[in-house]
Amino acid sequence: MEQPGMVRAEAFERFCSRLVLDNGRPMRLEGFQRRMLEDFFAGCRETVTCIAKGSGKTTLLAALALFELLTDPGCEGAVCAASRDQGALLLGQLRGFVERSPGLASRVRLKQREAVNRKTGGRFRVLAADSDTMDGLLLSFAVADELHRWRDSERYTILLAGVQKRDGRMFGISTAGLRGEGLLWAMREKAIELGAQRDGAYLGLRTDRFAWHEWSLGEESDFRDVEAVKEANPAPWVTADLLRERRESPSMTEIDWRRFSANQWVDRAEVESVIAFSSWLALADPQARPSGTVLFSLDCSFDNSSAAIGVAGYNNEDRVVVDIAEHAAGTAWAIERLCDLDTRHKNAGVVVDAGGPAGALIPRLEEYGLVVHQTATREFARACVTFKELVERGELVHSGCEPLSLSVQGAMRRNLTDLWAWDRKRSLSDTAPICAATLAAWGVLTIGPISRAALRKATSDDPTGP
Repeated sequence: MEQPGMVRAEAFERFCSRLVLDNGRPMRLEGFQRRMLEDFFAGCRETVTCIAKGSGKTTLLAALALFELLTDPGCEGAVCAASRDQGALLLGQLRGFVERSPGLASRVRLKQREAVNRKTGGRFRVLAADSDTMDGLLLSFAVADELHRWRDSERYTILLAGVQKRDGRMFGISTAGLRGEGLLWAMREKAIELGAQRDGAYLGLRTDRFAWHEWSLGEESDFRDVEAVKEANPAPWVTADLLRERRESPSMTEIDWRRFSANQWVDRAEVESVIAFSSWLALADPQARPSGTVLFSLDCSFDNSSAAIGVAGYNNEDRVVVDIAEHAAGTAWAIERLCDLDTRHKNAGVVVDAGGPAGALIPRLEEYGLVVHQTATREFARACVTFKELVERGELVHSGCEPLSLSVQGAMRRNLTDLWAWDRKRSLSDTAPICAATLAAWGVLTIGPISRAALRKATSDDPTGP
């Protein structure tokens, strides 16, 4: 007699064959996907999968969420990620299935942050990344996305408690992260302690309540061997030729290749810093303060979990001085604090990256009468390049405040067409302080206040001057 879990697994495979992918083809469940879902359908409380980028994780879980929504009359599902925007990617894939697949639009109502079963009222929604808003959850099904970005276990514990109350199930998924850091590493270590076994590129464990699935290149294998890396990429669409093309791309770094294609865990020390930390420390002066008119800036972390106010100006030696006036959790406090700073200091306004997460606060800043200078994407990128050059030339000084130094130490960059910018998502630390400092320094150089040297030159070039 077939087990209920096997019946549901087979039903899910049939369901997937009716879904239309964004390339117009029907979805087909692959062998490695059946393997990672087997425990879930068997009733395992927690299933965690660690697999390389490009393996169709989001698409698969969107299909699973849609299946749960349509087959479980009491479905109360949710996805939570390190940021709300990241979680919304899964709902976006679900939305695409509904819009492309015949008959689903009449069964599912789509809203901004949730999908609802029109007949039963069941729903699947995106949860905010803020754990303070997650207490009291009652869930039949939950997805924990990009677990390598989760610094601690608080949100995961809340999600788990939510599915336990409903005797539900939870699916966590991610690529590899930093060795020895974060929630995903701790879960992997626990899986190995419980007896996870490696079979080639696959590392797996199944207990009554917890399952671990990992496809990764073993530590003893050569990450330069594309055929070996292919074994860690079970998705048939990730071919050896495609991997070879990635490997040979001028934009591919060794660390990114190992993490995102070989799915290997790397040490923090291996992650290349954009700014040499020794150079940054050499520019620290606890007494450094800008004199005269200053310029403020505002930036937020990519998930709006924190914000930082930067300040910059010139010192008496005409060096750019940058500092962080305030760095705290959330963003609600920032406008009031900027208004306070505006009244107490002679300043030339506030610089905000209009394309960044703080861009949403610009209307409120202007509503409170603050002078806002907006940067577009390319201006922000030029500001990042300029900030690095100021450090390398020793033309910048800072007080050595801890939030900014930690932000500099963990900052990574994302490449644009011909420039680069701080990567708010991939960086190993909160980027709000370094982005705020970057914007403030850029504002000083392009908006004002004018330096003493520039003022002297302008005066000497003016025939009507003294």
